[in-house]
Amino acid sequence: MEFLKQMAIYAILIAAIWAAVVYLPRFRTLVVPAGNTEITGTEELKSYPLDITVTVPRLRLDDVVTYRLGDETSDIVRLAWVAGLPGDRIAIDPAGKLLVNDKPSARSPVLYSRAIGTAMPACGPLTVPADHFFVINTEGTTDSLGHGPLPAIALRGRVGGL
Repeated sequence: MEFLKQMAIYAILIAAIWAAVVYLPRFRTLVVPAGNTEITGTEELKSYPLDITVTVPRLRLDDVVTYRLGDETSDIVRLAWVAGLPGDRIAIDPAGKLLVNDKPSARSPVLYSRAIGTAMPACGPLTVPADHFFVINTEGTTDSLGHGPLPAIALRGRVGGL
């Protein structure tokens, strides 16, 4: 009888540790720093739920994600929405509108070139490589327009509530 009690206690402890390992990372938050204008609709210094367990295969178009470029430190917050997934064809039409698989992206406004102050010239298509994702933000210089498709390692998490 004592043996069964010990086994039940061990089983409960193992289940609690497993649940903590699996579910606690999903309860993280991301605070948008003051002055961040990368995604329209975010509020400065507001906390948003952050799922750090998300991987590229689990991303969906229009998800808002946080990512890092190169060897940036974790205190730099980059935000963008997912415009393309592996295998998607990305292009910009003559009017400066983002096309995903030859269809206009619903979320994308006309993309402007900061250098010349007009709509971006037509370009593409570019196919997003395997294990990469393509992101767009309002800044246009810290996203895939400026850096190309990002590798899976750059993904820091999916931001909820946007």
